[in-house]
Amino acid sequence: MISFPAFGAGIPENKGKRTRVEKGRIYMEEIGQIFPHFVWINSHFATRDIKVNDVLLTSGRLLPEHTRLVLVIERRGIFDDGY
Repeated sequence: MISFPAFGAGIPENKGKRTRVEKGRIYMEEIGQIFPHFVWINSHFATRDIKVNDVLLTSGRLLPEHTRLVLVIERRGIFDDGY
């Protein structure tokens, strides 16, 4: 599932099997797309919580304003030290 506050540049209007608007946000479920990474320009107004599989990673308000950011999720081995 992806969610965002409004349609704009780079936001598809026809993704997902279920699209709904709830409390001012647009939600698209079952989009059938894998993102090897996600790139965006952070906005304290638009970027709220950043979650992966319902796990909160951070809040957009804690990240640099008007900055190009890249989110990459990597699977790590059991003996990786996390760095």
